[in-house]
Amino acid sequence: MTMLTRPEALALEKASSQQLENLSAAPPVAR
Repeated sequence: MTMLTRPEALALEKASSQQLENLSAAPPVAR
């Protein structure tokens, strides 16, 4: 893993968690 600055890490974490929420909230579509 590459070292990230704190703002980058937070933004990445927020984006990935948001993506997971969107995936779980969305109806199960063929992957």
